[in-house]
Amino acid sequence: MKAADGIIFACPFYFYVPAKFHHLQEFALMLKMRPITTDDWPYIGFSAKSGEMEKGAILREKEVIEKGRKLVELLIKEIGKKKD
Repeated sequence: MKAADGIIFACPFYFYVPAKFHHLQEFALMLKMRPITTDDWPYIGFSAKSGEMEKGAILREKEVIEKGRKLVELLIKEIGKKKD
């Protein structure tokens, strides 16, 4: 992890972010990794949800897909800054 240019963490989001995810975030910060922040809640990454429960329903959520795309663009931009 420490040698990686970028890492994307994902976890299921049913009600709240699992407590273990917060510990992972703290561990990454101890390794001096910089989180990618956004202007939208939860400010580190993004929350993806769908009103439907069947498999693949999230793929129909255009706003969620766009948030993910923007987050990946921010990550790529940060990686580029690190290499300059």
